[in-house]
Amino acid sequence: MVTPIRIYLKSIKFEYKISFTYLVVGILWILFSDKILNSAISDTQLLASIQTYKGIFYIFMTTFLLFFLVKGHIEKIKNQQILFKTVFDTIPESVVITNIDRELIMVNKVASHKFADSTNVHIGHKTTPFYESKDEYERVGNLVFNKFSKNQVSSYTINYRDKNNQIFPGETFSAKLFDSKGKWIGNLAVIRDLTEKNKVANELKESQAKLNTALKNMTDAVYISDSDGVFINFNDSFATFHKFKNVDDCPKKLDDFAELIEIYLPDDTLAPAEKYPIRRALNGETGSNEEFKLKRIDTNEVWIGSYSFAPIKNNNGDIIGTVTIARDVTKQKHAQIELIKAKEKAEESDRMKTVFLQNVSHEIRTPLNAIIGFSELLCEDDLAEEKQKEFKNIILSSSHHLLGIVSDILTASVLLTEKVNTTMTSVNVTLIIKELKSIFENKASSKGITLRIDIDENHDVYVITDETKFRQILTNLLSNAIKFTNKGGVLLDYIIKGDVIEFRVKDSGIGINNDLHHKIFERFHQGDDDTSIHYGGTGLGLSISKEFAELLGGTIEMESVEDYGSKFYFTIPFIQSK
Repeated sequence: MVTPIRIYLKSIKFEYKISFTYLVVGILWILFSDKILNSAISDTQLLASIQTYKGIFYIFMTTFLLFFLVKGHIEKIKNQQILFKTVFDTIPESVVITNIDRELIMVNKVASHKFADSTNVHIGHKTTPFYESKDEYERVGNLVFNKFSKNQVSSYTINYRDKNNQIFPGETFSAKLFDSKGKWIGNLAVIRDLTEKNKVANELKESQAKLNTALKNMTDAVYISDSDGVFINFNDSFATFHKFKNVDDCPKKLDDFAELIEIYLPDDTLAPAEKYPIRRALNGETGSNEEFKLKRIDTNEVWIGSYSFAPIKNNNGDIIGTVTIARDVTKQKHAQIELIKAKEKAEESDRMKTVFLQNVSHEIRTPLNAIIGFSELLCEDDLAEEKQKEFKNIILSSSHHLLGIVSDILTASVLLTEKVNTTMTSVNVTLIIKELKSIFENKASSKGITLRIDIDENHDVYVITDETKFRQILTNLLSNAIKFTNKGGVLLDYIIKGDVIEFRVKDSGIGINNDLHHKIFERFHQGDDDTSIHYGGTGLGLSISKEFAELLGGTIEMESVEDYGSKFYFTIPFIQSK
């Protein structure tokens, strides 16, 4: 109960307390002072003397009471004034208080330092020197010091003039001041100097313009995200890199990108979200030239990107975003792969050339030794006629063998120069096959295998082609088929397919390992090294056949199963001459 009464008493205005106290004391004095004196003093003369000073005593007593009451209030007012002054001078902006006539009543330290050193600025004077011009002064007057305006609070930006006569932009907050009766008595203005703020803003704007120019002219995709993975800045190359027409078509959130583009790790596994470059940067990681494969889900486009990424941190070390640079390295990657393949091919070619030279050396020496050796035997005087005939046949056969080797080497050399000409004439295919049959039949029978020609030998077929090259292709294929067949046989036939004629040579020989199929038509290749050692040869026959077939406008292919035989077939245009 006491507390509410105390609160109520504190809420009573000070002037009411003073008036009430004075009234109470006066009434009590008037009502009881005489009675107290008459009861206490019986001496009439002394009583008369005291009555003379009763008024003075009353004044003294009331003054004493009022002193203690007013003293506490004055202390309170002083404390409030000190507090107000401290707060007023602590405000980091210029604070100015004026009356309704725009005369200065009070300024804080910041305002004093900025304005008050001017000879025209004094308390009690108008604030005209504060403004850049009289027009500005009048404009603010119409806006803020209009007694008919209902706006008690205003905010505006205007140019001011400081004590050094320098003009600066000021952001101003102005409020009307009223007394206890609601009467307008003046204005308070808080002025913030925008010079530094505008300078920083202009510098930031200039930096942003430079950044945008740099980003626009960069061929690499550059994009900056905030801490939520939202892209807040990126260049045109960002759209190009991600296969979009322009930046307007690009999603602006990382999560939206994940719905359109799949990202694969170097091992071709789909990357989880935490492995994305931006996610890793948001986790504090930094990466440089890390490669990922990307695939557009909607268009199935695939490319390889090289990423460099890093987190963006504030002064406290907190991650507030990321910056990522990405480059399409698909062509470079493919070129690198092709370079590696070319290097491997060159190394393999060098190896095969070495094998080739070794084989050629052996192949040439073998018939030469036979020619020389049997030629020396023919020089003997007592050599029987039968032996002479046998030796002559061996010399002739070895000479043909040697000629074939030299012919293959010369043909390969000509093909390497890419200056091979073709002579197209009417060729009797049936006749050539018959001739080849007679040539290779003895060789096949000597190995215990058969050579079968499955054609209509009574019906001549003519085509327009280069006879020498056509004959060479068939010769090479039949020679290889017989050479690599130890049991079974060899079959040669052909079939007409529309505008091409296809020749097929099938054998039941050693076959070719599946891993070597792609190399078999390259120069110097004869399958594996064991094949070269056991069967000899230059390794040029199939490469020459392939290039001849292509020169004639056709193709050559093969099917083979190791230990089960091979089938070679080539086509040339079927252009009949008769």
